[in-house]
Amino acid sequence: MSNPLLSPWPGPYGGVPPWDQIRPDHFPEALQAALDVEHSAVAGIAGNPAPPDFVNTIEALDRAARLRDRVQSIREELYESLT
Repeated sequence: MSNPLLSPWPGPYGGVPPWDQIRPDHFPEALQAALDVEHSAVAGIAGNPAPPDFVNTIEALDRAARLRDRVQSIREELYESLT
């Protein structure tokens, strides 16, 4: 079974998390994958020879963090539901 935290979610507005498929053991793999994506993107931003501007720096950093933000938001929602 693939990790549902890393798979695309169907539905409008970026999709709906498959809550019934998410297990605690999915989080370490998903967070590591998200950090790997983010670190790779940051290295690309840092190595960009173009002069830094809003699009190639700020927007690029925002895009780089989207997977991590998505995984962390699901973790936080599940944590809050247990408290």
